[in-house]
Amino acid sequence: MNEHRLINGESARAYLSEVGDPVANTIVDMAYAIIVKKYNHPVAHRLGADVDLRFLTEVLAELLADRELVKRVLAGERPGAWDDEER
Repeated sequence: MNEHRLINGESARAYLSEVGDPVANTIVDMAYAIIVKKYNHPVAHRLGADVDLRFLTEVLAELLADRELVKRVLAGERPGAWDDEER
């Protein structure tokens, strides 16, 4: 069993239901489901700390809301703060 917990799950689900972008909603929902599945799997990776699902949901939804940025990343670009020079 995990020492750490998934927290704010209900709040994350409520927030996700309010995300107006159906693509972002679907992708974040899929990520949420994978996290919960791995957390509940008896042999899955163990958490090193509690995970705030509300925070994670908000960040992912915000990232995916910028369709142009997502298109650029999927095309292999490394825009903005992810430039090699900044590493």
